[in-house]
Amino acid sequence: MSTQLSTEEVVSLISKKTGKSKEEIYKLVKETQEKLNNFVNEQGAAYLLANNLEVPLNTDSSGGSKELLIEDLTPGMGPVSLIGRISKIYRTRHFTRKDNTAGKFRKIELIDKSGGIVLTLWDKAVDLVEELGLSVGQLVRVSNVDPRLGRNETVEISMTSGSIIDPNVIGINEDEFPEVTLPPIIPINEIDPEKFQDTSVKGLIKFNNGINTFQRADGSSGKVGSILLIDKSGSIRITFWNEKSLLLEKFEVGSVFEFYNLQVKKDKNNELGLTFADYSSFEIVEDEELSKLNQRIDSKTILKISDITEELIDTGINLSANIANIGETKTIEGKGGEYKLTQLYLMDDTGVLPLNIWNEEIEKFENAKVNTNITLENLLVRYNNYQQQLELTFTRNSKVSIGEINSTEVENLPYKLFQEIKEKTPAGFFKVKITQKNELKSITRKTDMSEGKVLNLNVIDENGERGQLAAWDDDIKLIETLEVGDTIRLSFVRAKRNEYGLSLTIGRNSRVEKITDFDDTNVLFKTADELINSNFYEKTAIIHIKDENLNVEVEGSISSLTSKLFFYDSCLSCNRKIVIEDGIGVCPEHGEQSESKKVMILTITLDDHEDTIRAKFFGEIAEKLLGLSGKEAYEIIERTGDETTPIEQQKDKLLQRKIWIKGVSRLDNYSNELTISVNQFGWIDPKEKSTDILNRFI
Repeated sequence: MSTQLSTEEVVSLISKKTGKSKEEIYKLVKETQEKLNNFVNEQGAAYLLANNLEVPLNTDSSGGSKELLIEDLTPGMGPVSLIGRISKIYRTRHFTRKDNTAGKFRKIELIDKSGGIVLTLWDKAVDLVEELGLSVGQLVRVSNVDPRLGRNETVEISMTSGSIIDPNVIGINEDEFPEVTLPPIIPINEIDPEKFQDTSVKGLIKFNNGINTFQRADGSSGKVGSILLIDKSGSIRITFWNEKSLLLEKFEVGSVFEFYNLQVKKDKNNELGLTFADYSSFEIVEDEELSKLNQRIDSKTILKISDITEELIDTGINLSANIANIGETKTIEGKGGEYKLTQLYLMDDTGVLPLNIWNEEIEKFENAKVNTNITLENLLVRYNNYQQQLELTFTRNSKVSIGEINSTEVENLPYKLFQEIKEKTPAGFFKVKITQKNELKSITRKTDMSEGKVLNLNVIDENGERGQLAAWDDDIKLIETLEVGDTIRLSFVRAKRNEYGLSLTIGRNSRVEKITDFDDTNVLFKTADELINSNFYEKTAIIHIKDENLNVEVEGSISSLTSKLFFYDSCLSCNRKIVIEDGIGVCPEHGEQSESKKVMILTITLDDHEDTIRAKFFGEIAEKLLGLSGKEAYEIIERTGDETTPIEQQKDKLLQRKIWIKGVSRLDNYSNELTISVNQFGWIDPKEKSTDILNRFI
C-alpha cells in the first residue's frame, strides 16, 4: 500500500511553492472540483491543482511508501498506488444502465517493467484525459484505486471519486519504465492469436467492401466495413466498426499500406481476422514487390465453375452461370447486430458453387429466378473455414446482369464419387446408399449453449466408399423417413473430408430424392449387419496390399507391439475424438462435453512370412486384444508413471501368436506407409489350421 498526502499537506506545499495563501488555494481547489462536475473529492482536486501549477508532490524521497509494481496487484488488496507509462488510450464509449440513465467509460492501458494493466475511467472521470492532457508514452501516478478481477480473468483497476491520476511524476528514473513501441510488421501467415494480442502488417488492398449499416438488438444502428489485405504469404480481413468505418474511403484497391496496432481476433467460425482499434494507425507506402500482387485475371475473362480453385482464393473473378437454387433470406446475429444473407447456388456444365449476397446487395437479385442465366463481374472467391468449402461473395464492387431462363437442369450435372472429395470442395451432388441409421441425438451447441438435434446416417457411394450424412434441427425432416437400404440422390449438400473420413451435411437448400439407378454391382460393403460377413473382406497376402481404402483380410504372427499405448478422449454419444478448446472438451458433432471416455490405440506389426504391415486397433477391439480395458490400462499408467507398463505386462501373451484381422488399408500421414485399421480379429489355433490344410489334399 502507499501513503498519500492529505489535502492540508498538499495545500501547504502549493502555498510554499507559489506564495499564495492557503485560503486562495482552497478556493482554487473548490473551482477545480466544480470544473470536473465534482467527480473528484477535495484531496483529488488538490492533487490536480498541484499538477496544473507544476508543484511536485513526490512523497517517496521524504519517506513515503513506495508504489507497487503491476505484477504485485491482486484483487481485493484494498486501495493501492502505482506508477505506469500510458501505452494505449481507448475512445470513450457510451451505454445505458438498467435504470435507463446514460453512462460512459474510457480505458487506459498502463505498463511498467513487470507487466501491464487496464485502468477504467467512468462517467465524469472520462474528461480527465483531456483535462490533464494525458497522452501515450506519458508517465502517471495512479493513487487510491482498488484492484479487481476483470471480465477476462485479468486484474484491472478503476477510478473512483477518491482516486487520483497525477501526471506530475518527478524523482523517478524513467529508464526503468519500458518505452511504448509498435508491434513489428510480420507476414500475414505468421499472425497467431495465441502469440499476439495486437500486430502490425503490410500489404496490398485487394478488396474494399465499403460500409454496411446494421441494426443492433436495442434498435440503434451501427456501421461496419472491411478490406482484404494480401502479402506474399497470404491474406486477411481487416474490419472497421462504426465511426472508424469512415476510413474505408482512404483505402484504394491496389494501394499498399502499413497498419499498426491492429487487434488479432478469431470469429465464431474460427476464422482469423484483424480489427482496427481505437489505438490503431496506418500509412500508405510504396512497395514494388507487393504491387505486383495486384495482377488480376483479365477483366474480360469469364470463367467456368471448374476453373475456380483454391489458387484463386481472395481474387476477383467473372462468371456466367445459371441459378440452380435460391435460398431464403435469413437474418444472422453478428457482433454488431443483425445482417441479411441470401445464398444462391450457381451451376454450369462443369459444377456448382454457392454465392453469398449480403444486406442491401440482395435487392440487385430480386428479379432472379431458378434456371435464370446471370453474368457476374468481380466476385470474390472465398474459403469458408467452418464449412470447409470454396464459395463466392457478391461485394459492393461486384456487378450482376440477369438474363433469360436457361434449360439446364440440376439433374444433368455430374455426380461426385467420395474419392473426388478433397479438403476444399464446394457443395455438390451425390448418389448414395444408406447402410446404417443412427439414433436421433440431442446436443448443446458450444457457441450459444442452445439446444439442438442431429441425425446421422452411414452411407456408401457407387464405389463402396463409406461416409456419413448428417442433418441438423429442421433439416432432419429431409432424411428422417429414410431406412437402411434406401438409395438416394443428394443435391446441394456440403462435403468435407476430415480426420474421421468423409462428411456430408444437409443444408437449408439441399434436396433429397429416392432413386433406383444406384449401381452397387461392385460394392462389397452393403449394410452395417453385413460387416461381420467374411465375404465383405478380400482375403489376401500382405505383399498384395498396394492401395488405400481396400477392405482386406490377412493372417500372420504378431512380430512386435508399440512400446506404449496411446489414448484420446471420445464423445459418449458418437465415440468421435474430443478436441480441447480453451480448456473445454468439444465434440465436432455434439458440442461441449463435460464427460468423456478414454479410447485406447494399440499398434502391432503383423508378419505373414512374405511381408509385414502395421495394424492399428482402436477402442474395444484394442481392449480385447490387450486383455485390459482402456480404463484399466490408463489407471496402470497413472499409478506407475510409466506409459510402457501395460504393454510390458501383456506382451509375452501376444508376441508370435497367430491372428487373423479384417480391416481397411490406410496411408499413415507420418510414415507415408500403408497400415490396416482393424475392424475385427480372431486368434488362429495352429491345430485347426493344420487340419484345414490337410483336408484340402484329401
